[in-house]
Amino acid sequence: MASPQRPSAPFIKTAKAGEARLKLIGHFQQGDVPVYGNSATVTGVVEVLKPDSVTAVEVKIEGRLKLHEIAEGGSETAKLSDISITLWSKSQQAPQCPPSLPFTIPLPSTFTHDGDTYPLPPTFETKLPGMPGFTASIDYRMAAVLSRPSTSRVLAKASLFGSSGLLTLSTPFIYQPRTRPSQSLPQPLAVSPQSGFLPSPDWRCFQTIIKAKAAGRDDIHVKFYIPISRIFHYGSKIPFHVQYESTSFSLAGFLPYGPTSQGPPSRRMTKIEVTRQTVVDVRNADMAETKTDIWRLDKIGEGTFIHTADGPTWIGFNGSIDINSSHTVPTFRAAGLTIKDSVVFTMTPLEPHKCPWRELRIVVPIRLTTDAWSPLGVPAGGSLGVSEYSIPSTPSEEEMLHTPPTLAYAL
Repeated sequence: MASPQRPSAPFIKTAKAGEARLKLIGHFQQGDVPVYGNSATVTGVVEVLKPDSVTAVEVKIEGRLKLHEIAEGGSETAKLSDISITLWSKSQQAPQCPPSLPFTIPLPSTFTHDGDTYPLPPTFETKLPGMPGFTASIDYRMAAVLSRPSTSRVLAKASLFGSSGLLTLSTPFIYQPRTRPSQSLPQPLAVSPQSGFLPSPDWRCFQTIIKAKAAGRDDIHVKFYIPISRIFHYGSKIPFHVQYESTSFSLAGFLPYGPTSQGPPSRRMTKIEVTRQTVVDVRNADMAETKTDIWRLDKIGEGTFIHTADGPTWIGFNGSIDINSSHTVPTFRAAGLTIKDSVVFTMTPLEPHKCPWRELRIVVPIRLTTDAWSPLGVPAGGSLGVSEYSIPSTPSEEEMLHTPPTLAYAL
């Protein structure tokens, strides 16, 4: 999905009867839909073309998160934003509505639900079909509300997501907070002929052991290197290094199970992927010591390996991971909805009972950003201000310990 662009003309929504017009300016646009990001303000004007019977004009902005579990029938709705500003109201001092009513409304940066405060989440929609399953959506809308004597009280209480039919001008908009890494990707690790990849403060090493289960074979020590920030632009390749260490005999026997570019992907036993876990919990609590959440797991990126070098007791590979371009929403948590991304490095034998070694699985939480790193924080196109970006934090050690039951983290 391409980044939104600033339109050359304002966004205009005209009432069917032609009595009013909502005009938005200074926003980004994706197709025909306005787009707003970090620290954004909704700026525009309500043009009242038939003011005689108008008694009040309001501008409303609402955001809603809606979750529904299919199996249990549970549902939850969280109000993300509920802004209502009166631009004009009839009085003795102002008996007739002005023809033009400008407005500037800052979007909130956070919302509160059940006593907890969260960053305002992006527009989002997903579902897990079947039983159990779920649907999850995050929507934002804005409207200009024109009241008349017979409808003033009803309009004041109307919801933009309701079905009152009394809202004159309404449009959805996309909330897409922009994020970027705080630093560029590091240089590849240097290689020593004696010991393999040389440690660097710019890279973090995750280590584990592939246990041998056959006589005459030795354990294989695995080192998996990834940039220390673990924050990546979804349009950039994620670099990595892998090193296997053991006796030369065991390394030679492991080669058929290790990284390869030969054969169909379904037959390759060593893989590195980026997975996205979408978790929904409408009850948002533990019940009888059992988690009540439901999740779906999607592969959103896949890596390739290139043999780098080897020595008598080690073999090394470089590689990179491409992220699927259709996934452009960064990691977030909002009420009962959580989006998590991880790099998953595995070795899964096609015939486990014949393999001399046990399986390998290393899971490393990462964060993806909407935009790439750029010097001085200025984006490559130069169209966004620095304040319109936020810099996500590196996944914490606590996050390393929280994983779905089907995954296990390396030490």
